[in-house]
Amino acid sequence: MPFDNAPDFFVKLHAAAMAAGADLTAANRGGYVFELAPTKRCIDARNLSQAAAKYRLAKAFRSLTLEGYPESSNTPQHYSAQVMMSLSVVAFEAYCRLFDEKWHRVYFDIISSELATAHCATFNEIPLDEKFFVRLKRAQDEKLGANLIAKIEEFEGGEVRNLYAVAVGFRNAFSHGRLGTLEGTAEVGPCLRNFILEAIKLDCEQRFATMTKK
Repeated sequence: MPFDNAPDFFVKLHAAAMAAGADLTAANRGGYVFELAPTKRCIDARNLSQAAAKYRLAKAFRSLTLEGYPESSNTPQHYSAQVMMSLSVVAFEAYCRLFDEKWHRVYFDIISSELATAHCATFNEIPLDEKFFVRLKRAQDEKLGANLIAKIEEFEGGEVRNLYAVAVGFRNAFSHGRLGTLEGTAEVGPCLRNFILEAIKLDCEQRFATMTKK
């Protein structure tokens, strides 16, 4: 299984899972299938490799290089931040696929309130456009985005773990071309990227500890 340059915690989790009893028979969909504690749900280890690759890409991204924009323009920084958040959401969704689940079904299990509270402290220090959340919610699909809008509103109401929903909102709005520049985005991007990637890392390490506990 290719794990070249994968983050160390992904490598350790894979090794622990395989040592715990991988099924290498021909009837395992052509991959390495094992139970990932504590869910006891069998997964294909190829998903672990994909999650590691998406994590590495999101962590490596810094900024876009755009030709033709004056140095005084903040457009490159705003769109760089949106791409940064989009790659981080993709990495989180790839990690959720380890459990054969959509993100909204398991993210409360992966993201702790303590971690979210710590990153919310950073988020709350960012000077945002006064209509930041209004514009972000307006940029969601009216039919498909109702649940996400509700989660963003829950974040506004104090549910810190729904800080992740803010990143999903940016990813969806960016991918559908429904959101332009928005004051605060350039600072929000790195904040949410760090939050999401740390959540993946900590959950990975916790599962490794569970699997190797004597």
